[in-house]
Formats: sequence, structure tokens, C-alpha cells
Amino acid sequence: MTTIQFLAEWGLRSSILILSGALLLRALRMKDPAIRLAAWTAILCGSLAIPALTAALPKVPLAMVRLAVPRVAARPAAEPVVVPNTESAPIGPVSRQNGGSAKPGNRGIARFDWARAAVTIYGLVALALVLRVSVGLAIGLRLLRGSRATGRAADGIEIRESDRLAAPVTLGIARPAIVLPGDWRQWAGTKLDAVVAHERSHIRRHDPAVQLLSAIHRALLWYSPLSWFLHRRIVRVAEEASDDAAVAASGDRALYAEVLLDFMQGPGGSPVRGAGWLGVPMSR
Repeated sequence: MTTIQFLAEWGLRSSILILSGALLLRALRMKDPAIRLAAWTAILCGSLAIPALTAALPKVPLAMVRLAVPRVAARPAAEPVVVPNTESAPIGPVSRQNGGSAKPGNRGIARFDWARAAVTIYGLVALALVLRVSVGLAIGLRLLRGSRATGRAADGIEIRESDRLAAPVTLGIARPAIVLPGDWRQWAGTKLDAVVAHERSHIRRHDPAVQLLSAIHRALLWYSPLSWFLHRRIVRVAEEASDDAAVAASGDRALYAEVLLDFMQGPGGSPVRGAGWLGVPMSR
């Protein structure tokens, strides 16, 4: 199996899996965001496992692969057959004087390797997206290391603070922490409880790791629109699930709506002042 065929089969199987999951969730009218997030996470893991299961899965019909990815290499045209003039030359071995027999004029032109070009373009785009994720992760970890300890914790989860933040955020993968803006001490107690409940919900579900995995999946399957759709759904539903946890902690939906509005109207509308990052911001 060529690289083009492998990528086409992976993209096609992944698209079928994601689309089937979306239709099933829609048919079941699932309202609980925690259950929907668990379903999307399972679909993500299934898509990532497709390359390892390719040998066990039934082969995709060649016609479907051709529909997914157009043919990238054309079959070379047959060379014209030259019939010698028997009236002016005797029948016998062909003379090889002057370097051999004449060749067609277009035979010396090298054909463009479309298959290699397609694989190169795929690799460059995938590498650029992976580097983008890696840079964002490095910036987020640097921000976490540069934050200050507050001496507080929530269910064993460390709470830190940073003046570079405009909104609360969860940072870190192996040992994530809640990082608050520098003015958090001026907040009302109910606002702080709602914020901590929101971020704690992200950490309990391992949302930072899941979203990192989803970003890598999107980078590898960037040519599939449904991989981008899957990543957006995972991020959005994770926020909805954490919002429910915050509302349950505060007991006042209107108050929590005011908290979110306050963060979204903050300086620049960005959770982090002056830096890109990879994390789970509350006001996304």
C-alpha cells in the first residue's frame, strides 16, 4: 500500500466514524454534555487507532479510495512503433552508428512525480501544524512555570496566579494546575467558587490531555474536514460540561453568566496577555 492510499483510507474510515457518531448523537438527542464529550473522546480514540487496526479491518474498495483522493500519477503513454522502410534499407540488424537509433523527441523530458509531490505537501502541512501545537504547549508550560503559588488548592489541584492572564485557565498535561489572573483576590466568594469549579471539572475529565491529542489528530488528518469538526466539538462540549459544574457550584445561573461576560469583555478579549498558548481557557 502506497502512502497516498494509506492516507486516503485513514481519512475515509475516520470520516465515516466521525459522521456516524454525529448522526447517532443527533438521533438520540443526547443533552448531557458530559456524555456527549465521552462519546466524542471515544470517537477520537477510535480514529487514532485506525492505522493500527488497518490490517484487521476490511479493505476499502478501490473505487472509494479514488473518490477520496484523485489519481496523482498518470500512466506513461506508449512509445510509437517505428517501422523501418524496407524499400530503401536491407533487412538486418539495426545500425547503431552515431550513438544508436533515434529516440522520440519527448522521451528525454522527465515526467513530474505527482505522488511524491502530494506526499511532500502533506508532510509539510502536517509538520507545520504539529510545530504550532508544540510551540503553544511550550508557551503554556512556560507560563505555568512563571506563575506564582497562592497557597490554595482544590481537591488536591494546585491554584496559582499570573499577571499575564486576563481570565482563568487550566495549564499543564501531566500535572495540570488552575492559574488565575492577578486580581483574583478582589473577586466575590461566589465568583471564585464558580471559577474553581469550572477549571476543576476540566482537570477531572483530563480535558487538557484530550484536547492536545485532538489537536495532534487534526494535524495528522488536516486534509479531512471532519477532523477539524471533531476538534471543535470536543472543545465546545468540554466547555459546556464545565459550565454545568460551575452552575451547580454557584447555584445561580444568572450570576455565572455575568462572570463569563466579565471575562469575555476583559482586556483584548484574550485569556493570556501578549502570548499565544495551548490550554483550556474558561471564557473560550
